[in-house]
Amino acid sequence: MTERFKVNEAEQFLLRFPDIRAGLNKSRFVAENWPVAVDIVEAPDQIGRLFTCFRISLGRINPHFLHWLRVRNMTVAEAVRRIDRMPSAERRTVLSFATEFRRQPNASLELPCYRLSDGNSLILDGNHHAVALALSGRTSKVVLHCIEGPMDESAIKGIELCR
Repeated sequence: MTERFKVNEAEQFLLRFPDIRAGLNKSRFVAENWPVAVDIVEAPDQIGRLFTCFRISLGRINPHFLHWLRVRNMTVAEAVRRIDRMPSAERRTVLSFATEFRRQPNASLELPCYRLSDGNSLILDGNHHAVALALSGRTSKVVLHCIEGPMDESAIKGIELCR
């Protein structure tokens, strides 16, 4: 089930999610006051199709060297399938969060995202948590706060890698 309603405060979004390190142009977001839609998803396939900031290049996940022609962002479902190929520190973090989610009877997440032109979204922060929730197998409520900004590199770096 997906519910949608509009929120129109860019500054409030950044106060709610202050730790975003993805390539979001925060000053442009605030200056142009891009709208933010809030989606509530519970279906595992909806969560699995979200793009993460985990990148794959020539079969390696988040390598130190990314082949610029072949790099792309992975979806949550792809990251779950390739968990054993993640760098060990990231894998340990995801597995630890997954264990915690399995212990919670009503696990849920709120994630800041950027809406893509095809209607899908890129997770801006909380990528480890999103992959862990999917890995845990729990059916959960995930609230997506999706910025509906322009589809250009000056708005968000790396947007073209979500393919």
